[in-house]
Parts: sequence; C-alpha cells; structure tokens
Amino acid sequence: MGGQVQMMFQIAPGVLPQIRAGKVRALAVTPLRRSPLAPELPTMDESGLPGFDITACNGLLAPAKTSRPIVEKLNAQVSQDLKQPDVIRRITDAGYEPIESGNSPEQVGDFLRREVAKWAKLIRETGAKAD
Repeated sequence: MGGQVQMMFQIAPGVLPQIRAGKVRALAVTPLRRSPLAPELPTMDESGLPGFDITACNGLLAPAKTSRPIVEKLNAQVSQDLKQPDVIRRITDAGYEPIESGNSPEQVGDFLRREVAKWAKLIRETGAKAD
C-alpha cells in the first residue's frame, strides 16, 4: 500500500479489506478453485501457471496420544459448530472460507501428510533454507 512492494502472496484475511478498499490490486488466488470470497479472481492455474496449488488452512490438532473417543468427540463438536450460520458468518466476515463439511481426523492427517511431502520435495529440489 506504501508502494514499496511490487508483488506478494498473502492469505485472504490479511488482504481482503485492502483489496475491497482499492488499496491493492489482487491478481489471482493460489488454490486450484476460485474463492467464494472473491469469485472474480482467477486461479494461478487459470492465469497460466498449470498445477499451481497452494492452500492455507487452519485446523484443530490434539497431542498424538489423545484417546480416540476424545478425538471423535472434539471432531463431532467442531464439525457441528462449523455448520452454525452465526459461526459461518463470523468465519467469512473475518476473510476465511469455512469448510463445506467436517473433515474426519483421518482426512486431516492425510491432508497434512500430503502437504509435508509436497513442501519437503520443493525444499529438496530448490535447496531452500530458513534464514
């Protein structure tokens, strides 16, 4: 907004207010599907970078040794809560996209394993290092 950055990647909640106020220009979204929060924005894939797919997410994790009944109870409650209209409104008002249906602990674990493998491969191939 101060004219010092030519381009950046930013999660939606941090930038949607500035986009809507016309202070910055959004070029595309990074997941493979358009965002319902900004359906006018193309995906990076649609913009000419085939297969570009980066999705930021938030989740609820428990310690590895948490008993299955407790994990199931937490999952059921959170899934129920995420279907409530007031919760959905608060999530979208904050600039986040709520999940369309609750994910099982196994689905979340599978997603995290795929993400770790994807980013580990990229780090190996590029030699990226944390500064």
